[in-house]
Amino acid sequence: MAEVEGEISNPHATMPSQKQQEQGMQGSGCAGLLVFIVTIAIYQNPAAGKGGDAVCSQDVTGYLFIAAWVALGQFLAPMGLGILNCFTGAACEKPIFVLNAISQVGAGVFGFVWFIIGNFRLYATKPCELPFDPKQSADCCSADLYGAVHGWFVFNYVMFGILLCCCCTCCLGLAMGGASGAMASIYRNEGKTEKTPLQSPA
Repeated sequence: MAEVEGEISNPHATMPSQKQQEQGMQGSGCAGLLVFIVTIAIYQNPAAGKGGDAVCSQDVTGYLFIAAWVALGQFLAPMGLGILNCFTGAACEKPIFVLNAISQVGAGVFGFVWFIIGNFRLYATKPCELPFDPKQSADCCSADLYGAVHGWFVFNYVMFGILLCCCCTCCLGLAMGGASGAMASIYRNEGKTEKTPLQSPA
């Protein structure tokens, strides 16, 4: 009973620690940096995006450009808020954490939706046949650009699959752990009930 009261009296026990918050910010920032490096590299590559001048019937280079700068913002936001936290101290720690969480979730949701839009743009066209004929540019995309973006999308599919498997495994482990704890608690309570002596009526 004392353990239960102790857990209830400490409502912040399940909140992430400052170290966990910093690790989450760093992980999100690193993911944003990776996306920025890859997308801007494809966009600026002389053989692929050609700085936005690549031949493509769909605006794939526009997708790369926006995805790159949104990812850069996702990388820089935790750094800027972390520097701000150093100057403001503990008084603004919670608002800064909430602001960072909102910015990261917003950038993540936009990035996911934009990723789907990018898939529609890429697979709505096809790679141009070689040797390239300018007449076919109305319904095809530069083979180098198409191949680079397609490879980046496949990498994302694999990472999403791994992440989904990890999440399912963690949820299953937590569910099994919670069920085991509940059963153990029931058995303990039953054992205490059996050991309690019967009181004779006065």
